[in-house]
Amino acid sequence: MILALALACAAVLSGCSGLSGTLLTDPGRYELYSCEQLARERKTVAAREDELRRLMNHAQDNSAGLLLAELGYGSDYAATRGQLQVAEAAWREKRCEGAPSAEPARSR
Repeated sequence: MILALALACAAVLSGCSGLSGTLLTDPGRYELYSCEQLARERKTVAAREDELRRLMNHAQDNSAGLLLAELGYGSDYAATRGQLQVAEAAWREKRCEGAPSAEPARSR
């Protein structure tokens, strides 16, 4: 019963955190960045996203881990994803050449 409740809470929190990432990120954040600056920023944000994903996956190793992972890292992960999406949109808008950087694997 407790596990089912924890999973239900985590599912609700997961849905909310996914939405907040794009809502809390300023779309004009990277407006004045050059392509070189965008490439560096995107690489930094992608590394942070990967780190948070690994931490969340590690926290999910026990029965209450899913809830703890969402509570502990979910909002940061969502905000980082939103920041990454805004940086990639700026990259496309500025028509920077090449890919911003290698996209980390999405395992979430």
